[in-house]
Order: sequence, then structure tokens, then C-alpha cells
Amino acid sequence: MGNFSEAGRVNVQERLNHAMPAMADVQMGDLLQEVLDAYNDLATKYNAVLAKLDADAGVTDTNYVATGAATNAALKKLNDR
Repeated sequence: MGNFSEAGRVNVQERLNHAMPAMADVQMGDLLQEVLDAYNDLATKYNAVLAKLDADAGVTDTNYVATGAATNAALKKLNDR
């Protein structure tokens, strides 16, 4: 993939991967995208656990989703910013 996406927009992930020698060595764009994906996956699973607790007959007196859900929107992918 080059510096531009199919839509003609700048490919941020690839630009970070090639921005400087140190960033290229660790593929910074790919690494950052993996962190964003991991966060979004973890937040989704966390919210699912809270919803399951709310549905459990043994703990129905507590609204876990209201007290602890990850409410911030999913983090956007690098190239969607």
C-alpha cells in the first residue's frame, strides 16, 4: 500500500510506518493500529460482561451497565481520522 488510500486520502498508517528510521523499524503505524483495535475489542468485551451481569438472576438489583460501562465511542482507525 502506498502513501494514499484507494479514495485518494493520505494513508496515515503507512506514513507513520515510514516517517523516520526508528518508526520504520517498529512499524509505528501498524503498532498504533493494533493498539486501537485491541482497545476497541477490550471495551466491547467489557461492556458485554456488564450486560451479562445485569441479565444474571443473582445480581439483578445492580445496574452494572449504568455504573461502569465504557461509554466513550470506539476509537477510530488511523486512516478514518
